[in-house]
Order: sequence, then structure tokens, then C-alpha cells
Amino acid sequence: MSRKREKPYYSRHVPYSYPKRHRPLPPEDPPQDKPAPPPALVVIGLPPDCSVLDLKSRFEIYGSISRIRIDKDGVGFISFRSKSAADSALAASLDPSFGISFDSHRVQVMWASEVKEGEAGGIEGERRERRSSLSKLVKGETPLSKHGRGNRLSSAIVNPNASTSNSSVLDPPIKSREIVAYDDIL
Repeated sequence: MSRKREKPYYSRHVPYSYPKRHRPLPPEDPPQDKPAPPPALVVIGLPPDCSVLDLKSRFEIYGSISRIRIDKDGVGFISFRSKSAADSALAASLDPSFGISFDSHRVQVMWASEVKEGEAGGIEGERRERRSSLSKLVKGETPLSKHGRGNRLSSAIVNPNASTSNSSVLDPPIKSREIVAYDDIL
């Protein structure tokens, strides 16, 4: 029995002798520039205990916020979804009678494009020394083992190098990390 592959193929279809009709190309759109980045403000002079949520709650009354970040030296960056919201926040900070303050200390607010390199970190040395290198959103918690209340499983682990001491639990190092908050997930 022969296979189908071995049989010659006889075409019942007569090939189309006319050339294909060319379709006109779609009109070329002029290259569009990338949309402008969202308007961003820089907040200088934040207190050491200011969190991302504190900053968000203080500035979201001016408009919708897309991103907030606080650096280790107390400088906050706020990206608004609209330029009008950023304009109103900047205008409120320049108001001589009220302004924007945290812990009764006025903060300086300016456009992120106006900040020169190193200017945002130009806070007095005394205030810089008070700054914590830990995250502003989540404060580092002390593990229970430092308070003498380790979990039962880890207290059963014995260190063979230790002499007859009661501390058999090794304390892992605590790493800090930066937190970035997005308005969409909070």
C-alpha cells in the first residue's frame, strides 16, 4: 500500500493569473513625543519621624498623587497625576500665613526640576545627624529573642561552640530597606 506522500499532487485549482491588488499604506502619523513626566515636587526639611503616609495625607488634599518617596536625609519627592494639583500644592506652601508644616516646622516645597544637584540634601548638619537611616514607613522592630521571648523551636537549637551558657539562639542581623508607596495600592 502506498503512502499519500508518494502520490503526485494534482491541483484542481487554477492559479490566479492577475497580480494582487496593492492596498494603500496607512497614512503616517507624525512621531509623537513621549508624554511629559508627571509633575513632581520636592519637599525639603521633613522631620525624622515623618512617614510616607504622613506626607501623602498632607499633600493628597491638593490632588491625586501617583508616587511618593522619602530619602534618608529627610527629602520627600511627590509626583502628582496632574499639573494643576502640583500647582495648588506649591501655591499652598508659599502662602505666608499658613504654608505646609510638619510638627510645627514649615517645610520648603519646590519643583523637582528646579532642584540643583546637592541642594535637596543641604539641610543643617545638626538636623542631618538626627536623621535615622531606617525606613520612614516601617520602623524596625526588635525581635522577640532580644526581649528573652524566642519561639520554642529556636530555643531548642544548641550551639556546639558555646559553653554552658543559657543563650543558645543566634540573633540574625536586621537589614533596613527603602519603602516606596504607590497611590494605586494603598
